[in-house]
Amino acid sequence: MLQRAPGATALTGQTVTSKSGVATTVTRVVGLSDGYEERWMATAVARLTKTEPAAAVQRADTGRWYAVEVSAPIAAGQVTGVPGAVLSSAYGLPSLAGLAQLTTAVAQLKARLGVLKATKPQGKQAARLHQDELSAVVSQLNQENVRRMALVFGVSDSEVNLIRSKIGKASGRINVIGAPDLNSPSGSHGPVAGQKDLAFHPDLVTAIDLNEDKLDDPARAQATLFHEAHHLKDIRFAQDWVRAYQKERGALWVSGSAGVKPFQAWLAIQVTKKRLTAGDAQLVVDESVDVTATTEARANIHTFLTVLQLGDANQAATLLRAYARALPPVGTQYGAPPAKSPVTSELVAELKTAYRTLPTPLRAAYRSAVKDAVAANPSAWIMALTIR
Repeated sequence: MLQRAPGATALTGQTVTSKSGVATTVTRVVGLSDGYEERWMATAVARLTKTEPAAAVQRADTGRWYAVEVSAPIAAGQVTGVPGAVLSSAYGLPSLAGLAQLTTAVAQLKARLGVLKATKPQGKQAARLHQDELSAVVSQLNQENVRRMALVFGVSDSEVNLIRSKIGKASGRINVIGAPDLNSPSGSHGPVAGQKDLAFHPDLVTAIDLNEDKLDDPARAQATLFHEAHHLKDIRFAQDWVRAYQKERGALWVSGSAGVKPFQAWLAIQVTKKRLTAGDAQLVVDESVDVTATTEARANIHTFLTVLQLGDANQAATLLRAYARALPPVGTQYGAPPAKSPVTSELVAELKTAYRTLPTPLRAAYRSAVKDAVAANPSAWIMALTIR
C-alpha cells in the first residue's frame, strides 16, 4: 500500500526546510495514495508503519494530508519553509528512538510515586523532605509522560494535554486522561466544557481524548487516535455544510427536529448536483441532530480498513470484532445505522473495492476478520461486509 498511485508519487522529491534551516526531501508516501482528511490521521498512519524519519504534509490543491518518509529528520512540529506550489503545510514527527527509554522512565517514576504515597513520614523535617520529593517526582513524571505520549502519537509535546478528567479537554490538542472513569472507552470525541450550548451547532468546539493506560500498547493508541480524528473530521464536515446552507440558501439553520426537514431537503438537492454523496448527506444530517451511529460506523470501519491495509491483521480483526460487540442487540455502546442506509451501502462498496487491491494474505485476513465479527454479533449490519 506504499506510494502506489500518481497522486502520491507527485509528492516525492518535494523539499521542506526545518526551523533550523535543514532541507529535507519527501522520499516515500505511506498509507493511502490519496491521503487523509486530518493531520492526526496521517501522523497515526506514519506511527503505525513505524516510518522514520517521518513527516505529515498537506497538498496545496486538495488540502489532504499524507504520511511521508523524508530524507533527514525534521524537528517535531510545524515546518516553516514549505513551497506553496505542491505543499501548503508540513509537520515533522519526533523520532521513535527514545520511546523505550521514556517508557521505562515513566514506569519507574510511577513506581516511586506509589511508594511515596504509601509512606507516612514521622516528624516535621521528614514530612517536609517527603513532600519535596513527592512534588519533584510528580513534576518529573508529568514531564516525561507528556514526552512519551508525544512520541507515541508523533506530535510535538505542546500538542499533548495531560488532564485528570474530560472537563479539562482543550481544542486542538490530543487530550490524555490520566485518571479515566472505570470502564470508559479507549477514546472519545465531544464538546469542550464551558460552552453555553453543548448540542451540535456550526460553532460548537469539540476535542478528542484518550485514556492514558491505553498508551501501554502504542499501536492501539495510534489506531484510537486515527478513529477519534475521524470523528473530528466528520463534525467539521457537517459544520461546513451547515454554514454553506445558511450562506447559499439565505436561511437560518435551526437545530433539532424543527429545522432538519428543510436542511435535509437542501442537502438532497446537493446530492443530485454531485456536490456530496448520499452517505455524506446522511452523516451531515445525523451530526446535526446529535445521532452518532453514522459517524461511528464510518470511523470504526475506516480504522479497521486502514490498520488492515497497513498489514496489522490481528489488530484489524480485534477492532472490527470490538465494533460488532458494541452494536445492538449484543452491545449498547453504539447505535446501528438504519437498514439499507446510504452510508452503510457506501462503506460496503468502499471495502469491497479496497479488498480487490489487497495482497492475497490480507484478503484472507479480511475474510477471517469479518467472519469473526459476524460471529460475535450475527444481527449486526457488518454481515454485509462478507466476501466469499
